[in-house]
Amino acid sequence: MVNSHNEVFRRQGVEGSAHGTGTGWEEVPGHMSYVKTAEEGITWAIDEVGEVWKWKGGDISIQVVVDNADHGW
Repeated sequence: MVNSHNEVFRRQGVEGSAHGTGTGWEEVPGHMSYVKTAEEGITWAIDEVGEVWKWKGGDISIQVVVDNADHGW
């Protein structure tokens, strides 16, 4: 989820909750203007300047698709 300030959040506790509603939200470091999940848990994002990023999975650790991986996202 991205809010109006481009802060990114992911849903917690979806696996064990009734109907997949989850138990809360966890903020993910960085700012994005768009986030979308895809098959097999892959998450893509577009930052405020139009660069594309891909979620690495596991811990909160994202790498940009182009050479720019050390910015927290």
